[in-house]
Amino acid sequence: MKVSEKYSVEIQEIYDQINKLKTNCVYELSNVRSDGKVSTIGYDLEERVKDLINKIDNQKLGIMDEVGDALKKAGL
Repeated sequence: MKVSEKYSVEIQEIYDQINKLKTNCVYELSNVRSDGKVSTIGYDLEERVKDLINKIDNQKLGIMDEVGDALKKAGL
């Protein structure tokens, strides 16, 4: 399986944060609290990238695989 498929949720979450920055959906510009501050988005991006690199380096399951395994264990 391709890395982009295995970690598709993690990658999409990173793209979502990047999109917030590209479209100026940040509290400092929009005054909408749910948009989040630039510093918060930056910290979140950093953590998500670190987490993804750790998963790839250590061949850990992606979120989709974790959900699939949980569903199998639950008999669904």
